[in-house]
Amino acid sequence: MHKQISSGLLRRLSVHSGDVVAIFASNSVHYAPIVLGIISSGAVCCPVSSAFGESELEYQLHDSRASVLFVGPMQLSIVCKAQAAGRVDIPSERIVVIGEPRHSKFTSLQEMLDERPYRPCVDLKIDAMAVLVYSSGTTGLPKGVILSHRNIVACAVLNAAMFQFLNDQEPSARTDQIRGPVRSLAILPFAHIYGLTSLITNSIARGRTQYIMPDFSIDAFLQAVQDYRINTASVVPSVLAQLSAKNISKYDLSSLRLLGSGAAALPGGVHARVREQFAATTANGYGMSETCSGVCIMGSFMFTPGSVGFLLPNMEAKVVDLKTGCKRSVSEEGELCVRGPLVMMGYLNRSDETQAVIDSDGFLHTGDIGYVDARGLVFITDRIKGLIKYKGLQVAPAELESILMDHPQIADAAVIGVNDQRRHSEVPMALVVPRDLSSEIELRASIEEWVRARVADHKRLRGGVVFVAQIPRNSMGKILHRDLRAQFNTQRMAKI
Repeated sequence: MHKQISSGLLRRLSVHSGDVVAIFASNSVHYAPIVLGIISSGAVCCPVSSAFGESELEYQLHDSRASVLFVGPMQLSIVCKAQAAGRVDIPSERIVVIGEPRHSKFTSLQEMLDERPYRPCVDLKIDAMAVLVYSSGTTGLPKGVILSHRNIVACAVLNAAMFQFLNDQEPSARTDQIRGPVRSLAILPFAHIYGLTSLITNSIARGRTQYIMPDFSIDAFLQAVQDYRINTASVVPSVLAQLSAKNISKYDLSSLRLLGSGAAALPGGVHARVREQFAATTANGYGMSETCSGVCIMGSFMFTPGSVGFLLPNMEAKVVDLKTGCKRSVSEEGELCVRGPLVMMGYLNRSDETQAVIDSDGFLHTGDIGYVDARGLVFITDRIKGLIKYKGLQVAPAELESILMDHPQIADAAVIGVNDQRRHSEVPMALVVPRDLSSEIELRASIEEWVRARVADHKRLRGGVVFVAQIPRNSMGKILHRDLRAQFNTQRMAKI
């Protein structure tokens, strides 16, 4: 299928090497062939979160300068509204609709698939752009993270090597003795770097079969493992937390060998409960969009609470002092920096920001605080950059703060992540200085609705709105997010 898609891009839509092609769609069997078709045509694959609204879609398409857009049936109405409002300027014939045999206005994917594949000689350079994913930052607006063909290939090779190591250490995790392809359950969004790599590129490289869940629930997840004899699943910590609290005795989960967790910190208590409840091995990881997803993996054989594991092969790490930038010694805390074939090429059209995070020695400054112990285990203890991780999805405080400051009744605002024990995740909380607090209940509801109408679901103010007298800032006028996180998370824990 990917050959027809590649051919359609080159012949029907006249795509050239280096052109950006976006995908705005939910998970489906078409997603992986579209990704491979884009990359093999010499174009750059740019996944867009399927949860985005018109304004978020407009920003990413404009910033990436996408010239072609694949759109799923669930997202088609958003694209039509955005195009009618002048927010999407991609020509209609270069918008490809997934899941419809024909479309009166746009090109359909089926039209591409009906054509005979044409295989031109596409000169792909190993260090050319292959994928452009968007990562939120403290500056608010997401940045395009440039990943090369070398990055994508290295990610597949290094993960295969690391998981072979886990297989050798943990017999319960072995998948190399399974008859036929390894069966994986896909619940992560393919548009997220974690899903894109672990469920598409890495899995294809290892010959795995993906069983795609269109909608997630814990019961449906367990039923699918039983019915389809699933061997592995990549999840986020909130899913493991739900599994650890679930009575699984009525399900036959004997086929399950490995549960991989990433995209956010895995609480030690959750990891321990899952290990007690499941015969499957649990592997915790750490990474970011800028490192092509995971750079560390922790298996159960040497499980250490608080650690995210060992570096993948060919990756290096250093820890530097937050003030001086000097290297720290073993087990001394500082900013974690990594170097190797998984580190991004840079941020799209943001050379200054690229230079700010990749130093002269080629180390990427992750913005995370941590240390490396004498065994080589990596520990993450805090975040400098203040991103909120809601069930593995990124939420930039500055983006929400910008939206809040447009509200006519808000004088000042800050957004922090607070721990939600019920959801087993961080959630965004707004701290607001109101212009007039004559009606607290009505204003709180107004603010929550103001944000809800302007952002994707995972960015909503699930932590609530708290009214304060002032927002603490440093001498440069920057919000002291770290102090606020410490204060309000402590208060929430005290209430519990």
